[in-house]
Amino acid sequence: MENILGKKIELLPCKLKENQIHCEVCGGIGWLSDNGHLKSCPHCSNGAIDCCPECGTPYEVRYVHRCKNPECNKNYGKKQAEEKIKREAKRIANAEKIDIPDPFEKFTMLYSEYYDKNEGYFTDWDEFFDSWTEYIDEYDADHDLPLFERPEYVWGTSCTKISLDADWIIEQATDDLWEGASDNCDYKSLQEALDKWCAEQSGTETYLENYKYAVRIPWELY
Repeated sequence: MENILGKKIELLPCKLKENQIHCEVCGGIGWLSDNGHLKSCPHCSNGAIDCCPECGTPYEVRYVHRCKNPECNKNYGKKQAEEKIKREAKRIANAEKIDIPDPFEKFTMLYSEYYDKNEGYFTDWDEFFDSWTEYIDEYDADHDLPLFERPEYVWGTSCTKISLDADWIIEQATDDLWEGASDNCDYKSLQEALDKWCAEQSGTETYLENYKYAVRIPWELY
């Protein structure tokens, strides 16, 4: 190894990858001079600017790969929709199928990515169908999707409530005590007291999507 202190160093443009161009601001080296000091170029990534693989337009923002070309945006929307459908299909293949007259007797709430209100959770089929109509109308205005199909299923949910763990509380409480202090604590009685207190609380119920259950959408009611 040779000491380069005091020697001139020539910075060369970076080696480009596919769908990249050299930054015009820094000449592709990734650095700019600031009163004799080097600073990284804020306009590129190590001298390179990524470009849209479809039309070749350089992306305007670093690390944000979204082309502003209307046609590319349209294609991007199509790909996103297709990927969503593939993800759903894989999950549904592994889920238990539920097809009963009133699934809301089994699940207080159902969940779907296609329901754009209440973070995807709904309690009535009419709510889902109204949202679906708005979703299709809005989506169809931006994208030409003759291959688009209705989803066959939505997801069941599971309910979780507030809970407290005696083990964790005692471990935290005795952390600064002598090593065997936690062994002398009554875990059982504390857990019973915590469970009783949690059961007396109301309004903590939270519903989460449960991908174990796929609920058939009754499109015949639409």
